[in-house]
Amino acid sequence: SGGAAAEFEAAIEANPNDPDAYVVYADWLQEQGDPRGEFIALQNRLRENPDDPKAKEDCEAFLADNEAALCGDFAAMLHAKRGYRKDKAMLELEWFMGFIKSVSFETGYYDRDGNRGSADAVGFFESVIKHPSGRFIQSVRTRDIWCDDMLDLSGIADALGNGPKTLRKLSIERSEFDISGVTCDVGLKGAASPLNGGCPNLEEVVLEAGDLSIGKVNLPKVRDFRVQSGGLPTSTVKEIADANWPKLETLHIWLGEEEYGGESTMDDLAPILAGTNLPSVTHLGLMNTELSNEICEALPSSSMAAQLEVLDLSMGTMTADGAKALAAGKGAFPKLKTLNVEDNSLSEEGQALLKDFCESVIIGDQEDEEDRYVSVGE
Repeated sequence: SGGAAAEFEAAIEANPNDPDAYVVYADWLQEQGDPRGEFIALQNRLRENPDDPKAKEDCEAFLADNEAALCGDFAAMLHAKRGYRKDKAMLELEWFMGFIKSVSFETGYYDRDGNRGSADAVGFFESVIKHPSGRFIQSVRTRDIWCDDMLDLSGIADALGNGPKTLRKLSIERSEFDISGVTCDVGLKGAASPLNGGCPNLEEVVLEAGDLSIGKVNLPKVRDFRVQSGGLPTSTVKEIADANWPKLETLHIWLGEEEYGGESTMDDLAPILAGTNLPSVTHLGLMNTELSNEICEALPSSSMAAQLEVLDLSMGTMTADGAKALAAGKGAFPKLKTLNVEDNSLSEEGQALLKDFCESVIIGDQEDEEDRYVSVGE
């Protein structure tokens, strides 16, 4: 029976959005007495009849009646509330064809009776992704994970070091806390990480932290990768430059400011501007940086300029000097459709220089030049 299960699971792993693969698996699961078999059948009926209230009620009732079997140790988290947002559950799940499709997780919870609990955040998260119902998770989003009195997201990344292989979207974020106090080391335990073999089918990644390290990156299918920091370490910029992601189309980097660890120089950005390891990137964001003017000066003569369709230089410290340098090199961007320079320090003169730079120029609100700070530091 183990061989049969492996065969069914491999078919789902190959295409986790194909309902037919689950339907075949459902018959076998029901023969084994696994409630997921019946749940697949019920969700398939709802999928085929999305406007049928009885089909929806049956799915909800079955999930409630079989919560212990379908959710195991993490069932209580579905009822626990976030510490400072009592209206929101700590754990939110989306189910598809009898299995968890997406996970949204945030700690600081209260129990069913409203009493403050002490959460083993990483342990709870692991209980979700390692449970049989989490076998085919496609999306994970975590925010504000408290570990040992710190806002440390590293353990979440480490828990994903060996899958699930079906994971397509990963977002590890902070929400309402100062970004400078957030730590995330994705390569905490060496080679095995979600960015290096653990989740080879990732297509979209968002990582947000002050002290952020991504380690070695080997993502053959990723198309959208965003790192957001108030002070991105130079070592992380080099990890980005060394990454292997042949299908990457969108790369956004918040560099931050020197006071909070963003000490990168234009030399560190040179491989990115040269397009090294970025053959398919058409959307580039070099944002939230004190190097905005220097980037404007370097971009027109860079190899990246010719392939860009979207350029995001928002949230930085660009002045009219940067706008002048960028405008002078307008011809170097033959494919550019959108330029975003909002939330910089552009005078009316600087804004005028860029207003016709390409088809769509987003200028938005600007700060006074005397207040030249990145948008997100602390």
